[in-house]
Amino acid sequence: ERLTYKDDKCYSGGVLFTGVTFSKYKNGGLHVERTYYNGNKISFKQWYRNGQLSNEVSYKEGYPDRNRSWHENGKLAFEQNYKDNITRYYYDNGQLKEEKNEKSFRTYFENGQLKIEGNFINNLKNGSFRSYFEDGQLKTKGNYKNGNKVGVWNGYDLSGKVSWEIEMGRPKTVAQPESHIPYQGRNYSSFIKCKFWSLNGDLIFESAKKNKKVARNKKFIKYMIWSYDEMPFFLGELTIHKGQSIDQTLKSGGLSEKTKKPQKANEDGIYIEWYDHGVVERLNIYKKGNKLKKIKCWDSKGNECECASEWLIPNNWW
Repeated sequence: ERLTYKDDKCYSGGVLFTGVTFSKYKNGGLHVERTYYNGNKISFKQWYRNGQLSNEVSYKEGYPDRNRSWHENGKLAFEQNYKDNITRYYYDNGQLKEEKNEKSFRTYFENGQLKIEGNFINNLKNGSFRSYFEDGQLKTKGNYKNGNKVGVWNGYDLSGKVSWEIEMGRPKTVAQPESHIPYQGRNYSSFIKCKFWSLNGDLIFESAKKNKKVARNKKFIKYMIWSYDEMPFFLGELTIHKGQSIDQTLKSGGLSEKTKKPQKANEDGIYIEWYDHGVVERLNIYKKGNKLKKIKCWDSKGNECECASEWLIPNNWW
């Protein structure tokens, strides 16, 4: 008889259902299996086509209690214990990739070396943050307060030298959505000033110390966009209409004073490319809506050099 669902309960012929439901692949292999007791789901299982268990969830009083999934090779891929609020992800070789709970998070390289570590308070990043190179050398360090970067942040190259320094601005000036995906749901922060050094210690870029003056109904913001491991990959200067967010302005350019309709954003900015050992490879400097003015490049030893090829930021990269 056909099963029905109401208020998170499963019924068969109007009676709370106890039993097992399943579906199969065309080759006859088991695909999905669900187990119920007195209308409550107590387990869920799913398999790959090769017969390997893909996902298993156990329930308690109708709610998930433990969740595990596996790679197709049989190695554990993910596990979550809802009672202790612990979540772990694994590489397909079985090595721990990421671990987080209510108070802290850590990610690892495939060789087992610590990659990123930080802390949570009320689901917001707070306190010390560190990221590392694959050999264990410190790559980035800074501090968070209520989900926003604060104070001075530093980046290092593999030799241990400081390669960049950024003094953060007031968190309230910029909305900062949580994201690990560059170009989508961007990870913003305002900054006061920043410096970048080459491998041999030469200062290769320093931001202006003073903000530009703008009309009363506008405000000037210096902002930074960060990668997943908190490396700066774009810094910009933008004038926006008061009441508009940075995200709205970058997408629409804000509202025209005359027509009150969206207009193109004319921000100045620098896109930064990095070598794997934490040294600047290229600064793509452009103005007025991605019109590139010049490019600066350095070799892996920190010497300024000719750029191998010209790289233009697409007009729709936002």
